[in-house]
Amino acid sequence: LKVKGSEGHKVTWVSGNKNVASVSRTGIVTINGIGTTKITAKVNGRKVICIVSVSSKTAYRVIKDARAITKKKNIQYSQALRMSKNYYDCSSLIYRCYRPYGIRFGYTHPTWAPTAADEGRWCKNSGHVIAESAVEILNCKLVPGDTIYYSFNGNNGRYLNIDHTAFFSGYAYDPSIGYYGTVIEASSSSNTVTERMYYASDSIQLIGRPSKK
Repeated sequence: LKVKGSEGHKVTWVSGNKNVASVSRTGIVTINGIGTTKITAKVNGRKVICIVSVSSKTAYRVIKDARAITKKKNIQYSQALRMSKNYYDCSSLIYRCYRPYGIRFGYTHPTWAPTAADEGRWCKNSGHVIAESAVEILNCKLVPGDTIYYSFNGNNGRYLNIDHTAFFSGYAYDPSIGYYGTVIEASSSSNTVTERMYYASDSIQLIGRPSKK
């Protein structure tokens, strides 16, 4: 890492979590484990940060696959056709992206995906939950590949009233707003698989990490 405009000034580097990533005195970052941390540069009385997020190899591949789906032009949202080529709903997107890597959310049906609520229940029961409510982006708790479970419509009789799920897909930076997060989801309103900004809303009931290695 380098700090633009720091010529002639000493830069001091600090990692917020060395278990995730450490940083040398010259700004070289070394990855040490799964997670997210802030790398802070202190220079000339100011501080600037860089968020470093490390996923498992499986989760990295899953998000790469999911993002590739968002680039296709013929993808549609459908619950009835959710397991067919070019069709997804929210939970079948999660399931079909993780399934090739051996993660089936405890589901054994050969041709059908579990509901979002059942995926969330599996995360909870199998020790794959990292949060039970929304997480602010600058808390640095999310990593790409995490699964977010929402309840938008109240009581539906399912686990935690979950009725929607999405991937956390990464961190981004915009000079006007700072760091923000993104999610990938199969959206009924957009009728496709899309990537949008992450919002830490009260509708979030659970956040899972299906792959830890």
